[in-house]
Amino acid sequence: MMQGRNRLSNEPEHASTLPFRAGVERVSGQVACFVRDPNLRDRLGNAAEEAGCKMTVIHQIDACLPMLGRTSTDVFVMEYIPPDLRPLSTTAAIRCNAALDRVSLWLLVPPESRTEMLELECLASGADVVLQTTIPVELMSARLGATVNARSRVGTEASAWSIGELKIDHRQRRAWACERELALTPTEYQVLHSLMQNPGEICDRSVLIGQEAGNDPLVSPRTVDVHVYALRQKLGFLGPMIRTVKGEGYMIQEKSA
Repeated sequence: MMQGRNRLSNEPEHASTLPFRAGVERVSGQVACFVRDPNLRDRLGNAAEEAGCKMTVIHQIDACLPMLGRTSTDVFVMEYIPPDLRPLSTTAAIRCNAALDRVSLWLLVPPESRTEMLELECLASGADVVLQTTIPVELMSARLGATVNARSRVGTEASAWSIGELKIDHRQRRAWACERELALTPTEYQVLHSLMQNPGEICDRSVLIGQEAGNDPLVSPRTVDVHVYALRQKLGFLGPMIRTVKGEGYMIQEKSA
């Protein structure tokens, strides 16, 4: 068990919650993790704490789905060490659960295992973010804070956009194509939201995935391209509304008749 952890009386045996240090401002951010390496878990806990988030540690991988279903988790982080494929199958199972489609899924992989092929496999399973286990605490904290803050700003921004037959409701973080609701991952939604905020304008990759992630050297252009490809597929015949501007980024325009 992780040193310094306080078990809450209402938590089941397969989960526990990390406490806040005195003086750290509490916000509504909720982070959950399944990380077996105690050092990595400590670093993630420090990052969550610095971001003002409460972190729940899940101790059994089979408990991830039930636990996420009972909590309002913003970000779920799993350690993925090949060849153990259970984190990928768990990610895919979470993505198949409509009630959890607003959870941002992160996979942490060892630097020696992180290849472009592995990253593509992680993204294909439904992960929104793939990071190295060696990511600095400060950068991990900034990314957690950016993800949680994006959700907290929903109520202060314009709540709806529409371009032709494509619509989004940012207050609910939902999107529709031809009146059909789209099952988007948080990152796919972020990409679509960024594009629809700037119709007809070129958006570079850092804008599409958020400035914090855009400044992250661990996020490759290929990662963004995979999310855009998946988004186009889900838009169906409206997919061509998202245009590639070679060497610059992407833009969205109303589909021509």
